[in-house]
Amino acid sequence: MAKSRNRLKKVVIISGLSGAGKSTAIKCFEDLGFFCVDNLPAFFVPKFIDLIQHQTSKTERVALVIDIRSGEFLSGFSDCIGYLTGHAVDFDVIFLEASNDILLNRFKESRRKHPLAASGSVLDGIKLERKRLFEIRTAANIVVDTTTVSHQGLKNLLTETYAPSRSKKLKVNIISFGYKYGLPSEADIVLDVRFLPNPNYVRELQKLNGTDLKVKNYVLKWNETGIFLDKIRDLFRFLIPRFIEEGKYYLNIAVGCTGGKHRSITIAEDLQAYLKKEFDSLSILVRHRDINK
Repeated sequence: MAKSRNRLKKVVIISGLSGAGKSTAIKCFEDLGFFCVDNLPAFFVPKFIDLIQHQTSKTERVALVIDIRSGEFLSGFSDCIGYLTGHAVDFDVIFLEASNDILLNRFKESRRKHPLAASGSVLDGIKLERKRLFEIRTAANIVVDTTTVSHQGLKNLLTETYAPSRSKKLKVNIISFGYKYGLPSEADIVLDVRFLPNPNYVRELQKLNGTDLKVKNYVLKWNETGIFLDKIRDLFRFLIPRFIEEGKYYLNIAVGCTGGKHRSITIAEDLQAYLKKEFDSLSILVRHRDINK
């Protein structure tokens, strides 16, 4: 008698730069009940998934780490993605990264050797790793920059996204940031609010941030702010239902001002409040990337 075929509900491939949080991520997926395999060569994935699909256990969610440790076996990654797509497997590719300075500091703190730092230069190893993982990063549908994200913050983000009770919701991450520190690499949509009057030029507001009521009142009192908010609410009132209909479940909205402390935070929190009120089905997180810089 043939064994019954078990349809996997989700496969998550975790990749990224050494020191960017992959160990934290795989532990989080273990806590969420995923069957986890660390450092699986890419060319083994089709055989592994086929085994899971045809065995009789109740394994429904799988998380795999594929990274630079695979060495020459990384060349099989495109075939792996082709297999998953061709066999209608529901999968995500998560790529974790961080700035060079932060990665350097993390290696110094852990006193671990970078896997590609044969010459002893961690920075050279990081640069080479970025180059060799470019194909995987390009294929990733979820890119998380952990430069300013703590271990707990990464766990919260993954739990919010993959907890079984919330797995069918569209996850919206709103990130406030300062242009002087660069665009968030994970952003799907970027809103530039640098045209709004700047509280930084008001002495009593300089040392406050956009979570303070005084700053909020200042940013929101202007006519152009009201017009802008009306327009972006119209935009997302149109986009969100279509994203849900399309099957999109992860949306990163970045809101930027010059320093990331006043206007961007106020607008990000106003957008969060609006989306929560307008759409019951959304799961929404707000992160103020540059609030402490």
